[in-house]
Amino acid sequence: VRSAGLAAVAGRPSHQHAVALASDAAIDLSRHAASPLSPEAIRDADVIFVMDVAQLVELAGRFPDARGKAYLLSCLAPSSRLDVRDPVDGDLDVFRTCFAHIHESVAPIARVLAEAPPCQ
Repeated sequence: VRSAGLAAVAGRPSHQHAVALASDAAIDLSRHAASPLSPEAIRDADVIFVMDVAQLVELAGRFPDARGKAYLLSCLAPSSRLDVRDPVDGDLDVFRTCFAHIHESVAPIARVLAEAPPCQ
């Protein structure tokens, strides 16, 4: 699993609220830093999840090779909003809401992966 952004500033550390909430879930973001999306990352990816429709459109325009493997993160979570709102510069509650939406969005994917036989 890799993380990259269309407007990411290379090396920018995770927001303090993101680090704190991730830590509560036993995920260490203390050394995580932003990285811009690259043609190499697109080429190497099996699947690319984006947070909102605007990102999906921009991704397809900037990286045509991504079109066949890019999906909205929440596309398999029918009770969830399609767009995951970016919490940037929000307070702790904004981040908490965003993280809950991400959790809800990935639940169907996690469920399928947990039930899948191991890769050989």
